[in-house]
Order: sequence, then structure tokens, then C-alpha cells
Amino acid sequence: MKKTIPKINAVIISAILLGFFSAFSTFGNEPIAFTVTPSLFKINLGPGENWNSGLKIFNNNSTDLTIHISTVNLNNESVPVLNEDSEIYGHSLANWIKFRDSTVTISGKQSVFLPFSLKLPADTSPGSHVAAILIGNQPLSEKTQELKSASFISSILSVRVSGEKRVGGGIKSFIAENNFYQEPKVKFLLNFENTGNVNLSPSGEIKIFNYLGEERGNILLSAEALSVLPQKSREFVFNWEGENSGIGMGRYKAAVALTFGDPIQNAAKETYFWIIPINLILGSLVIFFLLPLFLFFAVKTIKLYVHKIMEKEFSVSDLPLKNYQPVPVISAWNPLMIIMAICLLSAGAGVGIRYAVESRKPHFVDVPKPKLQQTASIIHQTYFLSVPENNNRFNEVEILKEDGGQMPFPELLRRFFPFFDKDFLSRTFDDDFTAFRHYDADGSWPGYVAKIKDHQVLAPVIAPILENYAGKFYPFQEDLGEFKNGNVFGIKTRYAVGSRPGASFNYGLFKDYLVISTNFEGFKLALRSLGAVP
Repeated sequence: MKKTIPKINAVIISAILLGFFSAFSTFGNEPIAFTVTPSLFKINLGPGENWNSGLKIFNNNSTDLTIHISTVNLNNESVPVLNEDSEIYGHSLANWIKFRDSTVTISGKQSVFLPFSLKLPADTSPGSHVAAILIGNQPLSEKTQELKSASFISSILSVRVSGEKRVGGGIKSFIAENNFYQEPKVKFLLNFENTGNVNLSPSGEIKIFNYLGEERGNILLSAEALSVLPQKSREFVFNWEGENSGIGMGRYKAAVALTFGDPIQNAAKETYFWIIPINLILGSLVIFFLLPLFLFFAVKTIKLYVHKIMEKEFSVSDLPLKNYQPVPVISAWNPLMIIMAICLLSAGAGVGIRYAVESRKPHFVDVPKPKLQQTASIIHQTYFLSVPENNNRFNEVEILKEDGGQMPFPELLRRFFPFFDKDFLSRTFDDDFTAFRHYDADGSWPGYVAKIKDHQVLAPVIAPILENYAGKFYPFQEDLGEFKNGNVFGIKTRYAVGSRPGASFNYGLFKDYLVISTNFEGFKLALRSLGAVP
């Protein structure tokens, strides 16, 4: 079978991004194949500056090929964002990339050069901006499944914008939409304000407590679902549904805690609401009050009817009753009718008031409920940010799945890089691995040791991913320099120095083990533990 991307080391990054290793699909019975170079642009610009470049696209087919060009932003997991908020997209790198033509026809066995321009607005936030230029044989759809149905290759554009970063923000408001609920189905409104000059994607958790202080539920707030532009505030909506039981009534507290920015900042706020099951209360009222009252008046009414019958059959003087006074039957029901009328009127008034309140509620667009799956940022916060006990400078860390079992290394990489193909990772790495943490005066530094099955894919596939996305291994945002060749204990390595003290990304292959560390001293300690030093 003919390979459709002969220079795999040139474009493999973009192919992996979309989950497959070749720009190959079929249209009818004919294969469609094309290549795109370069696969990666890494540039430094200042706010308001322009930059021009282009892509070379070669049609491997003998017939003409029509291609379609689109630009999308990449989220924190380096996955294309297809359904992005229009305001966020309008202030993003993908919107600033301009091609003269979005559709081009290429003759068979020919290539074309497609120029494009990039113009940064004067208020572009400093820091890293990443987007993907998607080239496919079908137009890009907003539906993810349609993206996978066509053949797409991407070229990554990574722009580092100069300037001093100012990180600031906080929770402007956090409330429950209503003060009272009949059941534990609550809508929370969270308004986050970004007072800095860089985009913020806060993450955290909302915890719900009952009147006894017991936790009754939580909502995980993922950074992938939240994004706020500089000098803007944005409202998000989250829904919580707890266990529906009568004993859960009372006053509830919801507490939200967020982390954001680099260096990490925190924000927290509380709100209160009541859960009062009116229907349950009315039902209990009927069972324990109205029903006995009804039986009481029913018995009394029967007795009165009996007296009436006796009056008709006998004279009053013949009745063995003292001080007997006939009472109209209807009078016995008057108190009951009054009580039932009051209850019916109250219920009707309650339904009317609730309808009026519901009809006047503003319309909100729900943010999709974040998945409870551990992302890279959650793994970092859970296992690597705490200070080790007994001042242990180097220790192993056990990373667990949500069900409590140990997480396999291929799955861990998928949490860091969702664009990786699951089967490819399973073929490349053993499940068992060792995570470690080196702790020094500059911070806590994660690292990993994994057994690699196929050495052939390290240089063309794994290495480009590690170098282009090395910052994702840090528990904070880190700017790394250019990667260089190194040598540690006679082992060939690759490394890049970070912007903060202690940050130095290192990786290398010792025997069958791939060693990755975010700190040089931690890297050397990991190699020593593997026996790299006699």
C-alpha cells in the first residue's frame, strides 16, 4: 500500500493532532492523498505587528484535487476547538490568520504555494497563542464528527507575543438563580471578571453543603469550559442535581473555589438557597391533618343523620337524650369546607406565583457540564503541588484513575495529549510506569519513566510532540527556550531551559526506558535510580 505522507517526520505532528497518521481518504473509489509543508511555525511577534508566510501543498493524485482551508484555535489539550464562542474566536489567533483564497484546485502531481498573512491587533495579550491551519478535501463543519470524516492535515502556528503579562481577576458574583427550590435541581450563575491583559481559563470546583455542613454534591469546573478575555467579565451557568429525598430539605450553602493564572491565584465565594419540597409538605398535611379532620367530621355527620332518622320515627320526648337540640346537617361541614377552600386557594396562588416567576426568568445558555475525568492540570494539582513529608527531595508518585486503580502510561499521555491515537500509544508503551517528583527550593518538579516498546517512533513521532508541548508537563505555565542536544552520564538527551529558576525540560532514552523530567536534577536522579551510573 502506498504511503500518502512519505516525509512522516515533517508532518507527523499535524497528522497526530487529528488522530490519524496519513492524509488519506476515499472519494468514491479513488484514494485522495496530499502533503503539506511546513507542519509547524514558531514565531515571536509584538502587539500590532504583521507577519507573512505560506504553505506548500502537493497533490499526490493523478487527478485534480480541490482543497479547503480553515483556521481553528487549539485548546489547552491541543485539540481543535470547532464550536467556539464568537466573542472568544474574534479575539484569537485563528481569526487573525488570513488566506487570500479558502478553496484551491491543484492539478494532478502538482503543488501550489498558498500565501497567508497574520496581523496582530495592538491590544493582543502577551504570551503564547496557538492555532491550526486545517487543509482538507471537504469544507470544515462545526460538527466534530464531520471533521473526522474528511481527510485533513494541519499546520500548527505558535506565536509568542512580547510584553509584560499582568494576571488579575476574580469572581464578580456567584448566586443560585432562585432562593427557593422544591427539589435539589439548582442552577448556579457564576460571573468571572478578568482584570489583567491575558486570557484566563479558571478551573476549580463548586461544593454544595446542607444545613448540617455535610457535602451533598460537587461540580468540577474545567479550564477547557471556561475562558475570559482581558478586561472582560463573563457569566457561566452550571446545573446541579442532588438526591431527591424529603430529609434533604432546609438551607443549603454552595461554595466555589477557582484557581487561575501564572503565578497561580485563587478566588472563592459562597451563596445560599433553600430546598423546601412543597408537594411533599402538602401531601403530609393531607395525610396527617386533613384526613383525620375529614374522618372526624364524617363520623359526626353520620351521627347527625342517625339523629334525624330517629326524629322522624319518634317524637323528641321519646328520645333518650338529655338537652337534645337538632342541628342542621350542613352546619357540621362548614368548618371543613372553609379549611379545604383555604388550602385550595393557597395551592392555586402558589402555582400562579411560580408560573409568573418562571415566565420572567432571563434566558441563559448553559455551559456544558465538565467531565469529571482528570485532565493534565488536575493531575498536577493533585499529585505534584503539595510539599512532600519529611523534606523528601525525590520520591515516587502513584497516579490513580477515577476508579482507584493505577493509571496506565498510555492513558496518562492521552490525558495530557488527547489527540494521540489510543491504539498507537498502547503499541508504543507498556502500561506500567513510574511517576516521580523532585522537590527543591525552587518548587516541585514532575517526571516520568516509562518502558518503550518501539524505539523507531521516538525520533519521528514522540520527540516532536514532547518538544512542542513540553510546557504541558509543568504544573504551571512555563516558557521554554529552544531544544538542544545534551549528554548526561554518556546518554544522549534533549533539553530546553525554562524561564523560571529550576525549570529545565529533559528527556532521553536509557536502555528501553524513556525518561522525562521537568528539572535537570530530577532527571539525573531518575537516571541514577535506573542504574545509569555504575
